[in-house]
Amino acid sequence: MPERHDQSESEAPGDDRRDVALGFEQGGLLASRRSALRVGLATATGFVAWGCSGSREPDATTPPRVTEQRRPMGGTAIDPRPRVPSVEPEVRVLVARLEGRGSTLRLAAGGRWIRVKHGSEEAGTVLPSPIELARDGDRWSLSGAGGVVLRVPIGRLIFSTTPGEPRSLMAVFHDEGREKRLNLGAVLGVVPEASGFRADLVAAIPIETYLPGVLAKELYQHWSPEAFRAQAVAARCFAVCEAAHWAKRRHYDLTTGPDTQAWVGLVESGLPASATRETRGVLLAWDDRVVPAYYCSCCGGLPADAADAIAPGPANAIPPLAGRSDGGRCCEWASTFRWERQVPKGPLSEGIVAWGRRESIADLAALDGLRRLEVSALNRHGRPVRFRFEDWQGRSVELRSERARRAIAFAAPAGVRAFHSAAVEPRLEGSVAHFSGRGHGHGAGLCQHGAEAMARAGASGDAILQRFYPGAALVGGWS
Repeated sequence: MPERHDQSESEAPGDDRRDVALGFEQGGLLASRRSALRVGLATATGFVAWGCSGSREPDATTPPRVTEQRRPMGGTAIDPRPRVPSVEPEVRVLVARLEGRGSTLRLAAGGRWIRVKHGSEEAGTVLPSPIELARDGDRWSLSGAGGVVLRVPIGRLIFSTTPGEPRSLMAVFHDEGREKRLNLGAVLGVVPEASGFRADLVAAIPIETYLPGVLAKELYQHWSPEAFRAQAVAARCFAVCEAAHWAKRRHYDLTTGPDTQAWVGLVESGLPASATRETRGVLLAWDDRVVPAYYCSCCGGLPADAADAIAPGPANAIPPLAGRSDGGRCCEWASTFRWERQVPKGPLSEGIVAWGRRESIADLAALDGLRRLEVSALNRHGRPVRFRFEDWQGRSVELRSERARRAIAFAAPAGVRAFHSAAVEPRLEGSVAHFSGRGHGHGAGLCQHGAEAMARAGASGDAILQRFYPGAALVGGWS
């Protein structure tokens, strides 16, 4: 994502997610998922933004080397990507979490009324807007305008607008100590934990209604229309794949932050809305299945293979995600194209060992100091894909690049600026570790600064997509 103070500095897709056997479908909120979206992506970690699953890394040999990939060609029983849907899906967006007994939520409707359903209720209760929701022991307390109060046992709640009124619910809640407001559309679910006092707020939104709120956060608003069109297609593909993966696994598909793709709520005007409208239903496909179209702020001229940078597995091991054939300096105008960091060697050594203990990587946690830190494998563009950590006893541990970045970032003392990517060249000199970095994000798929540079040079959104997802076909899903 573009680097700016008012939007996330981390790239979009994924975090290390747990499977939760809950879903709005059980509460009657959503129609059954379309069969085209029921194909679960089988990689254990789903789509992971900063690294990989598992606590041990396989050994590797003499550095640096160029890695080679064996790639299934897609469309087989082992390819878990969803087929191109013909009907517009809905996505379930985790917009906030109510933490503890004192948490409150305020909902205001565009009209006068809000319908509330509890558990498996069919009709529910209509309350005057606005409504304040609070937890009172083993019950929800819902206070409507004019002093109307409804108290029901703790369980799932579904808030929706009433027929004939604006399909708009404005939620006001506190997130990390700050008041946050989001326009959520027509439906909001409240899903409490089976035990404890936390509850998730999950908005159910048609994907074309959802997308402008992604584009408004992902790109600068003064950027080119063609860059917005390319981003709209990429974000649509990613959302479709996430919805497919999580349909049966947990009660939400996406969040509002960079662990999936950032979202600011409903947006109905400007370039985000027009780019979404002009590309409605357009998806990237490889062998009749949707490409999980990852994207980052700035590749630093070193494209990544998604199987290296995101997670291994057949969903990522397809040619459109293997990195474009041209490396190049497509994003050299970005402020994070090149960057430098210095970290004291002592704290770095101690912090990496501590991170190894935290992540249960026994070999890393057992290192005796840090004698050498080096790149041990490169992809064909020269982007690091593995790092070797060696101690004073000659013992060494290798980590995949994004996992190594996490370890180094964890070890860096307070005051050291963020490590924007794993495309770094480390150099130990005396008591200081120097890192020469390139880019911002994982480097897989679309480079947003590169896309904007192409758009300014006259390239169309289609041409941008063809460059960053080579071999993928642009297809129409729903009309």
